[in-house]
Amino acid sequence: MRRLSTMLAAGAVLAIALTASGVSVADEHLIATNIYAHPIIKLSEPGNFFMMATLSDADGPLAGKTVDFKTPGPLGVVICFDETDDAGVAICDDPATLAPVLQNQASYVASFAGDETHAAAEERAGLIGE
Repeated sequence: MRRLSTMLAAGAVLAIALTASGVSVADEHLIATNIYAHPIIKLSEPGNFFMMATLSDADGPLAGKTVDFKTPGPLGVVICFDETDDAGVAICDDPATLAPVLQNQASYVASFAGDETHAAAEERAGLIGE
């Protein structure tokens, strides 16, 4: 993990962590989070199509957190959202929601907005993977 930080107004510190599972931007007082966005089509599970993300921090999975699934780009549109389960997993599997992504996008973004204790994180996932 590569970590960058800078001083902001009023002495606040902004930290940017570049990890293998995405980018996390945080105030130094927030707990860093990691999000892994899974490919929609898994070669090991043909016929199953869904967007899935796993959210965690250094202590393990984060349950009860909202993950947004959105189109990529600076004006990404939220396609759907889900709350993470005990394993930190959120899933979007509605066929009507997935159709536009499969037809018009080469990827999607899973995003956690952060909360009072955990930093925001997001990652982009491709359509096909293992």
